Formats: sequence, C-alpha cells, structure tokens
Amino acid sequence: MKGHIVSINSTMRQATGYETGELAGHHCKRFIFPGDLVTAAELFEAAKSGRMRTGEFNVSRKDGSWITVEVNTLPIQVGSRVEGIYAIAKDVTRRRLYPVSAVRSGGGAGILRNHDVRA
Repeated sequence: MKGHIVSINSTMRQATGYETGELAGHHCKRFIFPGDLVTAAELFEAAKSGRMRTGEFNVSRKDGSWITVEVNTLPIQVGSRVEGIYAIAKDVTRRRLYPVSAVRSGGGAGILRNHDVRA
C-alpha cells in the first residue's frame, strides 16, 4: 500500500491515453495535479484506515492535458487488516466544465438545469 498503480481498466486507458504498462509500477502522485495532492492523500489515507471515501481531483493525460476524476476508494481487507486499496475512477471533466446550476423561475423556485453540450 505504497501508492503504486497495479492496473487500470479500458475506460481509464481511453480517458487518460495511457496503456496499463505505462502506468503500472508508478506512484499515483506522478499523475495527480500538484494542487490536488492533499485531497488525494486524504482520500487514500481514509481507505488505508478501512474507510470508503469519494473525492475529486485532476489527473494528467498522456498528451499533457488534465481531466477531473471522481474517485471512490475501497479498502481491500483480509480479516481485519487492510491489504490494499481499490480505486474506482470516473472521468467527470464534462460535469466540471458544464455544472448543474440553479436558475430562478418567475415564481422564485429554484430549477436545476444541466448545461451539458450534446454532440
């Protein structure tokens, strides 16, 4: 549990542009935006303590650009010991670029509207 990447699935390979062999064995800090390292560390420390957590941070793509991922961390437990961390990451970049916003209607009630761009 030293923070080294073991594998990634096809969805994250597509989102990041990296192949598993390019990431495997590298420390995850290498790919996390420097300003998000504290957030990411808190997320993984909670998992090391046996707690599931969810958070968002930015990771680098192979082409040098950044994407925002939502990460769910799950402790891998054998008996009462945490032996590893399973992280499920989802690319939420579009959600961050086009957030859900509250818009006031004529009656003063809040309306949620998603500003997603459809292709």
